[in-house]
Amino acid sequence: MQHVTIGKGTIIGNNVFIGPNTSILNDKYPPTHNPKEIVDIKDNVIIGGGVTILPGVIIDIDAVIGAGSVVTENISAGLMVAGNPAKIIGTKEEYIMKKRCNKL
Repeated sequence: MQHVTIGKGTIIGNNVFIGPNTSILNDKYPPTHNPKEIVDIKDNVIIGGGVTILPGVIIDIDAVIGAGSVVTENISAGLMVAGNPAKIIGTKEEYIMKKRCNKL
C-alpha cells in the first residue's frame, strides 16, 4: 500500500508533485501534540517516492528531491538533491535535460 504522510501545519505550494511513501514531518520528538516546526514547500517542487522531509525545512521553488532522500536542511530554488542526508547533485534544468534524453 502506498501513502503520503503530511504533518499538521505543512505548507504546500502550487504544482507540487509528491511521490508515494513520502513523509513530511512536523515534530522532532513525536508525539508532543504541539508541533511547532512546519515544513514549507514552495511552488513547482518535485519530490520523489520514499522521501522523508524533517521538521522546519523550507524547499524553495523549482527544487527536485530524489527518491529515497532524507531532507534535513533547507533546499534553495532550482536545485536537485538526493541522498541521506540530501546533498546537491545538480539543478532542475539538468534534471529536465536528463529526463528528455531518457537518462534519468
